[in-house]
Amino acid sequence: MTETRSTCPYCGVGCGVLIQAQGDRITGVRGDPDHPANLGKLCTKGSTLHLTASPAINAQARLLQPMHRAQRGAPARPLGWDAALDLAANTLHRIARAHGPDAIGLYVSGQLLTEDYYVFNKLAKGLLGTNNIDTNSRLCMSSAVAGYKRTLGADAPPACYEDLELADCLFIAGSNMAWAHPVLYRRLEEARARRPGTKLVVVDPRRTDTCEQADLHLAIQPGTDVLLFHGLLHVMLWEGWTDAAYIAAHTSGFDALKALVRDATPAAVAAACGIRAEDLLTAARWFATSPATLSLYCQGLNQSSSGTAKNAALINLHLATGQIGRPGTGPFSLTGQPNAMGGREVGGLANLLSAHRDLANPAHRAEVAALWGVPSVPEQPGKTAVEMFQAAADGQVKALWIACTNPLQSLPDQATVRRAVERAEFVIVQEAFATTATARHADLLLPATTWGEKDGTVTNSERRISRVRPAVPAPGAARHDWRIAVDVARRLEALDGRTATLFPYETPEQVWNEHRASTAGRDLDITGLSYPLLEAQGPQQWPYPAGAAQGRARLYTDGRFATPDGRARFDATPFRPVAEPRDARYPVALLTGRLRDQWHGASRTGQLGRLFGHAPEPALQLHPQDMERRGLAPGALAHVTSRRGSIVVPVQPDAGLQPAQAFLPMHWGEEFLSGRSSTGQPLAGVNALTTGASCPVSLQPELKHAAVKVLKAELPWSLLALAWLPEEDALRARGRLAPLLAEFPYASCVPFGRERHGVLLRAAAHEPPDERLLAQVEVLLGLDGPQVLRYADARRGQRRALRLVPAGGERRLEALLLAGDTAAGAWMQPLLQQELPVTLDARQLLAAPPRPPVAQPAAAPQVCTCFDVREDAIRTALRGCAGTEDARLAALQGQLRCGTNCGSCIPQLRRLVREVEAPASPSPRPAAQPLPVIPAKAGIQ
Repeated sequence: MTETRSTCPYCGVGCGVLIQAQGDRITGVRGDPDHPANLGKLCTKGSTLHLTASPAINAQARLLQPMHRAQRGAPARPLGWDAALDLAANTLHRIARAHGPDAIGLYVSGQLLTEDYYVFNKLAKGLLGTNNIDTNSRLCMSSAVAGYKRTLGADAPPACYEDLELADCLFIAGSNMAWAHPVLYRRLEEARARRPGTKLVVVDPRRTDTCEQADLHLAIQPGTDVLLFHGLLHVMLWEGWTDAAYIAAHTSGFDALKALVRDATPAAVAAACGIRAEDLLTAARWFATSPATLSLYCQGLNQSSSGTAKNAALINLHLATGQIGRPGTGPFSLTGQPNAMGGREVGGLANLLSAHRDLANPAHRAEVAALWGVPSVPEQPGKTAVEMFQAAADGQVKALWIACTNPLQSLPDQATVRRAVERAEFVIVQEAFATTATARHADLLLPATTWGEKDGTVTNSERRISRVRPAVPAPGAARHDWRIAVDVARRLEALDGRTATLFPYETPEQVWNEHRASTAGRDLDITGLSYPLLEAQGPQQWPYPAGAAQGRARLYTDGRFATPDGRARFDATPFRPVAEPRDARYPVALLTGRLRDQWHGASRTGQLGRLFGHAPEPALQLHPQDMERRGLAPGALAHVTSRRGSIVVPVQPDAGLQPAQAFLPMHWGEEFLSGRSSTGQPLAGVNALTTGASCPVSLQPELKHAAVKVLKAELPWSLLALAWLPEEDALRARGRLAPLLAEFPYASCVPFGRERHGVLLRAAAHEPPDERLLAQVEVLLGLDGPQVLRYADARRGQRRALRLVPAGGERRLEALLLAGDTAAGAWMQPLLQQELPVTLDARQLLAAPPRPPVAQPAAAPQVCTCFDVREDAIRTALRGCAGTEDARLAALQGQLRCGTNCGSCIPQLRRLVREVEAPASPSPRPAAQPLPVIPAKAGIQ
């Protein structure tokens, strides 16, 4: 067995991993104890990475060779690499000659390595001559970029992870950190345990697991963050809690901001934000007067039509109080993707150039042109993510090259995105997984390497550069992303008659060395770094200029900022409400966010049934009052409709939401949640609802909020089908079920199981569908053999199929389909999923409706993914655990092991510890009283 050091491909924490492999197969993964980002810890997603690289997943889900569709809607056919690259280059060249280079758009990803990003950026801006290259980082980090640049002068997070342990006040805004960045949140929890006096303030409209540990939760109304931050500054000014000396010595523009926040009184802010004025005062006092305050923030601030203003308004608080440039202080943006930072470093956004240069700056364009050896870099701003797909939908962009991202799941306003890929003349999708929604719309599919196979570097949230190393060779014909881009670029050069190439690279190190040279003298100068140094000394933070002995952990320690005059700039942008406020037609505020065990579009995590244990199926969460008002029971279907689209989804209660708010996880695209409207339009997951309205500065869309209406769905015919399938067939069955989902008004399809591999399908309709459709489902779920028990009543639309297998002298349910009346699913589903013995005979099982002899309760919700520990077991154990909260948690973990591996479930465990009453201590017996001493009487001996 070999063990290879690499980096996790999920969030921006940048955890180090040790990949275990046998030959060409990845067999295990563990956290790297020497990596400074995680010190050996991994979350549920990271600790199951090896399972996403199994031979079965590679065979069923991976894109293993170039594929071409001769016409839209036709099956993709294999193509050799030379033919595929020739087709890509010839078509791009033809479109550029006919319509100009701006008729081409490249849409890349924060999951690419820095080397991949660099080549794509140079190909677009240096060779094709278009700035139409943008990245899905536009959807997650561009407001953070703009906020830093607007105030501090450069896109450079000034703090580091160590500051979590040194802060006296932690201020989390717009981040469910416990779920989105769990390893970092574990570090926060451990730091607070060592320093119990550390205050934690959480700003979030919902009460999340992150809020459970907060000393103060500010449950503001969606989109009111800027007003909240202005209100905090108003209080700080009123109470004399600002640092006048720091403001005078190191900043500019404070008078304008001071005038702006004059009207942000506690009463006005409390009323608009929906919080108590006294909580505003408390938050202001803790933030301003604590010896060291660190703020941590993510998509709740970024994914907003006021995203830049939100970021800048929070940074204003740090500047006004001098809470920056010291240990434990600073505004710390948490990155959403593993290499969104690296992409920004190489200029992988439509408005940027290499090494944090600005496209709008003529001197910067000249510097990059000289570095690349081209006459010039185009000055016309490129189209950003939303703009690019709108332009394609309008017929302006003729070719789309999409790499390592799934815009038909992740972009807002999916109706427009679908028009874009349908109208574009040529769509290239360069991808590791063949199962994404976008891959189904590609004309040309190019197979790329992924985690465990790639070679290069990434940069995490604290500016730390880590190596990504291959543990196994690429499967099939997959190639590295940078290599594919280089091969297309060289063909384009040949078509232009160029004899010297701009792309002389044969290794990722050669690409990285050119990127390194571009950083000389810049704020992110890494001229002192090299591949050999990273190999010898491990991950390093930038800046790391030539001659340095180490990188810089914190920025602006001397009070000098990356602006022309060295002063930080206060930003005085007025508060603006959400782009789409609630109104009488759309009275519910839809919020989106992450689940604990899924990541982004779930093209990787969505392959594993065990990662669906905590949230088994797509569902919309509503406040219980809103469900009651609409006559919705838990699990009932509802139409959720915005101004752009509509979906049908089950609803579940969540008292952590405020009334008139709903929450739908961002992961549920058409791969998991689908259907078709009455007009025949596809219902394409959560982003059928979201708006493309964007921040005017960062051009990041407001994915976090949309106004919707929620109405009960009247779909009387329903379908429940689930089965255990062989590992080598389960993913393939899901893939073949996918096109069938659109035949129903509502359908969802998800995996389940830990050691075994199951597929679960739900659907609903106004009337029974064609029986041939149900027969197709039965075949895919192994319900087509002679051993299958069947019942059918076509007139009433009823159909049942069951497959039982012998198991140690008992029978177990291996597959089932219930159509029409699915009430029996309440006990049959747990019977199958928990692999319990079946005691009923065939007649009882197929009775109309079938009834269990004894009610079979559904499995309790899973809390701990690592050890499959469920809530009922935890509650039972806690009734016997006495002592303090920490003592009870420790006793619980000793019994059930929950929370002892990755720790992602610890916030939920703590909530249960507080909910479940501790056992009453037996009344102590009174202490035995000593007999009274009777003094001796005189004369008596």
